[in-house]
Amino acid sequence: MKKIIITLIIFAMAGICLADENSIISSNFSLRDTPKYGKGFTHFDYVNPNAPKGGSVTLSTTGTFDSFNRYAQRGDSAQGSEQLYDTLMTASDDEIDVLYPLIARQIEYSKDHTWIIFTINKKAKFQDGKSITAQDVVFTFNKFMTQGVPQFKSYYKNVAHVEALDSHKVKFTLKKSQLDLLHSLASLAVLPKHYWETRDFSEPTTQIPLGSSGFTIDSFKMGQYVVVKRLKDY
Repeated sequence: MKKIIITLIIFAMAGICLADENSIISSNFSLRDTPKYGKGFTHFDYVNPNAPKGGSVTLSTTGTFDSFNRYAQRGDSAQGSEQLYDTLMTASDDEIDVLYPLIARQIEYSKDHTWIIFTINKKAKFQDGKSITAQDVVFTFNKFMTQGVPQFKSYYKNVAHVEALDSHKVKFTLKKSQLDLLHSLASLAVLPKHYWETRDFSEPTTQIPLGSSGFTIDSFKMGQYVVVKRLKDY
């Protein structure tokens, strides 16, 4: 009895619970040790939520660019283009291989590591105010597999299918057990279906894409510089 109680306490502190004998529900996803941050934490220890907002910083990079589509099959995307999109979960910088909620507020995965379900936070929105849904996740993955860079298709070849269980739950099923692949899927960026379904995802674009993160492109001179601004209503 004492061992059972101790085990339950450890799982509770880590933000993990057993859905049934075959799956685990959690607010975090770790490949190694017990996560440092429990369910409901407000910020990482290295972050100051009361830090003043504003100001500017100039960063340099090498090379040039002709596109804002980080995932196109050709062209050179602007530095930081991938940061226009939030991911299902996000990593902490003071741990190794631990992910926490971002677009997804919760996960459920099988103990045999053959499937994972992401529950999307209903507050998550794209930069035009439209809600992020499970259909956007399905669309994103299928778009990556059919029109994205070849490396993506090779890396995720063990994914059998992806389906929206409802408007805010999406399930990935694997062909065979692979824990690290489930973990990698949690880092998937989510694209707006209503924006990209009428555009060629495989081609470069000079249009500022609709994102989901707290930053967007304010101005640019193609091949020379990009000015990124913080969105106050993120």
